[in-house]
Amino acid sequence: MENNAQQTTWETYTRSWSETDVAKRLQLFESSLSSECVYIDPLTQAAGYEQLSSYMSELHKNVPGVRFITTDYKNHHDRSLTHWNMMDGNGNVLS
Repeated sequence: MENNAQQTTWETYTRSWSETDVAKRLQLFESSLSSECVYIDPLTQAAGYEQLSSYMSELHKNVPGVRFITTDYKNHHDRSLTHWNMMDGNGNVLS
């Protein structure tokens, strides 16, 4: 996959974290993730679209207006490294 295509896929996935409408979020998943995806962070593990979407919905309950902004994206040999900021609904950087 070409670098621009990979970055587009990443940005589509990133937008899914900001989407509050579940149907729209699932459309973003279909454009950026395998249906067999596994998401892992220090708080949870989610397998597949339904579990990941539920986790994102809970995040929105805890951090209204949450969104993620990519600040740097690098790609090499089908791997990527990104830096991002998690923002609250008021535009404050949370992490």
